[in-house]
Amino acid sequence: SLLFGNAGPMSMLLPRYLSAAISKRLRQYGIEVEDRTMTRYISMDTPLDMSSNLVKHNDGEVRPAQLQIYTVKSYDHLESKRVLADLLVLAPSVDGVHGTAVLPTSTT
Repeated sequence: SLLFGNAGPMSMLLPRYLSAAISKRLRQYGIEVEDRTMTRYISMDTPLDMSSNLVKHNDGEVRPAQLQIYTVKSYDHLESKRVLADLLVLAPSVDGVHGTAVLPTSTT
């Protein structure tokens, strides 16, 4: 899945038709493109054992831990969705030469 807060990939820099063409091409390759989507919070589906990537789930099956990404649409906060993912790459928007993006971190 590819989540965008804007109308599409690079929609702030490209004309609408090019951004739409990029989204269409990504969908053709099987990538789920979610436009106008904001991430509310991220959690693990089960507690992670740091000694192993494999965890025992509620159904008794042992498989890799996954992230749960909870999202809402930017135009309707009641339209929410949960996405399961193995990997998360967070690339916040950057304004200006030096940028203004801030990533909150937890040291615990």
